[in-house]
Amino acid sequence: MAMAISFIAPRGYRANVHSCAIEHTVGLILDSRQRRARFGRYAAELLRAEGLAHAHLFELASVTAQDLSRCAVVVVTSCGAVDGTVALLASFVAAGGRLILLRPALELAPLLGLDPLWRASIDSRLLVDSRSHPFGDFPYVPLQLLAPLDLYRVVDPSVTVHARAASLPWGVESDPCIVERAVGNGRVLAFLYDLPQTIALLRQGDPALSEVDSDGLVGIRPNDSQQWQIDPALGMVPQADVHQALLARAVEHLAPFPMPRLWHLPGHATSLLVLTGDLCANRPDEWLLDEAAFVEKHGGTMSFYLHVGAEFDPSTIARLREGGHTLSIHPFAQPFSVPHMDVTLGSHLETFAQRFGDPPPHTVRHHRLQWLGWAEQAKLQHKHGLRLDLNFTTARPLRNGYLFGSGRPLRFVDDSGKIVDCWQHPTQFEDDLILGDHEISLRVGTAEANALYDTVLDESLARWHSALAVNAHPGNFARYAREWEQHLIRTTAAKGVPIWNPERWLEFVDARDAVTLPVPTGGDGGWRFDASLPTGADLTLLSPERHGGARLADDRDTPAFEIHGWRYVAL
Repeated sequence: MAMAISFIAPRGYRANVHSCAIEHTVGLILDSRQRRARFGRYAAELLRAEGLAHAHLFELASVTAQDLSRCAVVVVTSCGAVDGTVALLASFVAAGGRLILLRPALELAPLLGLDPLWRASIDSRLLVDSRSHPFGDFPYVPLQLLAPLDLYRVVDPSVTVHARAASLPWGVESDPCIVERAVGNGRVLAFLYDLPQTIALLRQGDPALSEVDSDGLVGIRPNDSQQWQIDPALGMVPQADVHQALLARAVEHLAPFPMPRLWHLPGHATSLLVLTGDLCANRPDEWLLDEAAFVEKHGGTMSFYLHVGAEFDPSTIARLREGGHTLSIHPFAQPFSVPHMDVTLGSHLETFAQRFGDPPPHTVRHHRLQWLGWAEQAKLQHKHGLRLDLNFTTARPLRNGYLFGSGRPLRFVDDSGKIVDCWQHPTQFEDDLILGDHEISLRVGTAEANALYDTVLDESLARWHSALAVNAHPGNFARYAREWEQHLIRTTAAKGVPIWNPERWLEFVDARDAVTLPVPTGGDGGWRFDASLPTGADLTLLSPERHGGARLADDRDTPAFEIHGWRYVAL
């Protein structure tokens, strides 16, 4: 499907850059020689997740001034300077280039109008200035950084400080976190912390706590790596998604042309429920059919994750699949080790194929939420064709919300910075972790559990636009969680939120990830953007309503979306 949008420049407005020389929307500079720069490729994943662009990667060792001139915006990931770095970037900006620095080398401080203090803070938080033009409508809460914040003094009065450091309880410091400055004909904006590393730590936990049982519950789960890292007071804020959106906004803000982006949810949806049910032991067929029928009644589908010995009447499997529901594995490795998990995944998938046939599963959640290493298990899942993981479930120290800082899918990254082709999608609610009277439950009453879900859903619709994931066990649905699960399904459907199974969600995520958006063309007279989107994928292209002094030349009656204060039109 092809579509075109145009921006018309009002009288007196002039674009700063002609697009005839622009070949790449975003150029991303990394340095594979430096461990400090290991999360550079992860920054490219963040931009893709925001639907902005597939960044063109450059190595610092070989990038040239001509390379930079072909990019609308250049992002330099955290790395130490080498000979020529300062001169190359300073010349690029002075000539009209748009530059974003992620935890810049100290040698670049003069370009930013800063003076380094030669020390860093390891416990500062980020607080956006509500008066900031690009960032002023971001959450006014002190976001966790988890990575060091390099400390500087502002020495040039022309520097704009978009965000400052904050300490608890709510002390705003003078130290800048995000700064911007005009240099010659261009602009440079810097995040003074390693933003990609912060997001990786929020989403995947503390690597030092990998395989450490820290929460008092038997078994190692992903939440064990968050016990001393995450602030429970920020559990209702998807912090990782907010940091990611800050980077996307910086790119949009500096771009010399209006930058379309792909919406991260299907159609015009502003939230989504990804619904699952783990089957940890054999249960009557009617229990699954009962739960599935209630979901179908409200226009949804779900995935059931089956333990290795699960057996059903063939008519039950046929009925579930006819209703659009999917089946996958619910593995459990004993003994608990990487080699044995490898064997367990292979044997469980083989048993599944023999028992249930095609289609093979591509999404997974493990029994007792088993998790090995920081990304080792994700690598095993990729090896066995399991490409979307739902193990990162909100549990202790939170009882609901965003324990891993996100309601969005993103590929895993390992500690060396290698991207693992397995999507991580955190799960916000699991029935047996809040309801029931047993060891792992927080014993929340049904009425309170209903209110907890309603709050997360309403905030998602109004502000965060998350794809919320819920684990609703068929066994619990039949015994003690029916009222809560029916409430959340009924409420979600009533608010127009799609209810999808994870396999369908994975298909959408893959289709969206495969789209490459072209560079807009034009100049002083206006900008034109021609995009081709795959049919049937339910993808939505968003265009900013305004850019600089230009407005969108489109009078169609289409929905408008707001992302942290900026309005976009759905095409």
